[in-house]
Amino acid sequence: MYSVTKSFKIPIGHRLTKHKGRCASFHGHNIKIDITVQREILNVNDMVIDFYDLKTIVNEILDSWDHSMIINDKDMDQFSIIKNCPDQRIIKVTCGDPTSENMCFILYNMLNERFLKKDPELKIKNVVIWESDESFAKYEP
Repeated sequence: MYSVTKSFKIPIGHRLTKHKGRCASFHGHNIKIDITVQREILNVNDMVIDFYDLKTIVNEILDSWDHSMIINDKDMDQFSIIKNCPDQRIIKVTCGDPTSENMCFILYNMLNERFLKKDPELKIKNVVIWESDESFAKYEP
């Protein structure tokens, strides 16, 4: 099995409604995201995927996450500031709080659709989100 990994960095904000500590408040991270894609046999260009193509597909999603506030969709009604600022970049998560674990799962599913359309032989091995230099979450099916 061959694989390639590309890293991306973006700033995001979020809050964790179920957290008992500081993470219940709005706060931000400069996250690093690692996307690993694999295939059994190299393509006609002797690659898993061209890094430029990988970057293009991933950035279709990450461009909307960049400098956005990612929140639990049940949290929307709690903050009039969000409702009264239609020009703000708000991403609503429907699977619970926007933890790194949930965001890995969400990104995996969004990317999996796109990669299957591009080439059915491509498989996402895993999605890793680093909240800091020391802490990361990973989703791997």
